[in-house]
Amino acid sequence: MIQFPEKITEDLIRNHLSKGDVLFWENYKFKNGSRKASRFIILTDCKNDSFLAIRGTTHTDFYEKVSSIYREFIKISVSEDPSFPKPTIFDLNSIYILSVGKMKKIFGEQIKHPNKASDKVLNKLEEMIRNSKTLRKDWINWILNSKKTKP
Repeated sequence: MIQFPEKITEDLIRNHLSKGDVLFWENYKFKNGSRKASRFIILTDCKNDSFLAIRGTTHTDFYEKVSSIYREFIKISVSEDPSFPKPTIFDLNSIYILSVGKMKKIFGEQIKHPNKASDKVLNKLEEMIRNSKTLRKDWINWILNSKKTKP
């Protein structure tokens, strides 16, 4: 686990966060106003003071139901990555732009940087993104052209 100083700088965020980093966000605020801990994987290098990140959910039952709605997601089992202690779904509808400024305000207080995603998980995510029919093309290019970090 990587520990960042309490008072983190924007340069530290820009230079130390990169593709494959797993962030644990305590008290994440959802669109409906509820708050809950959530895990994100950084998908890109920093560009224009922002990163793209995908949020995981452990509510797998929704995705296991048969649906006529086209959904693009992958399921990560516990054995695939120790960063995810429960089966976790990553849905392309859960990709967010995280600004360096916003992250600076809450890093260390609400956001922790526990680990790096496994190569297996990153490869599954990249394959889904490469074949996406719904994700913005500029985001696909940004994600696929961003470099993986070394462990």
